[in-house]
Amino acid sequence: QSPSIFQIKVSTGCLDNCSYCSVHKSRGLLRSKSIEQVVNEFRDGLSKGYRYFGLLGTDVGAYGKDIGHNLVDLLAELTKEKGKYKIGLRNINPRHLIEMFEQLRPIFASGKVWFLSSSVESGSNRILKLMRRRYNIQDFVRCFRILNKDYPNIFLRTQIMVGFPTET
Repeated sequence: QSPSIFQIKVSTGCLDNCSYCSVHKSRGLLRSKSIEQVVNEFRDGLSKGYRYFGLLGTDVGAYGKDIGHNLVDLLAELTKEKGKYKIGLRNINPRHLIEMFEQLRPIFASGKVWFLSSSVESGSNRILKLMRRRYNIQDFVRCFRILNKDYPNIFLRTQIMVGFPTET
């Protein structure tokens, strides 16, 4: 946690049930803040002089699906704000990144996103299926390649789990 980054928790909980994870049990189902509430917190950070913002949640990619919105809706509202600022996106499940990728591209092109973290967990479709992750590695790699090529100023981060049962 950097003191120079204004952190906004946009949601908690999860829509998934990965085979190795207890977050679903410990945090429960997805609960998102309203877009208005997040925008107000964002404006508060701007008024305090912050220029870097981090959107946090158990799965930021699932943001709003419980309240009839999505991450694209939220980012569209945030990026309407005037000023010099950058937004970091933490903990986006790859399946949500893949689902919303084309809708997110104009937001990435705005230059307002400086960081994106999406935990791929494995490079094997067989292992992803055993993990109950609902995407395939090819789609994830395609998105990250496009991000890397078309938006080189976005810092990309992922996580990979090794030693999953039956993995060699």
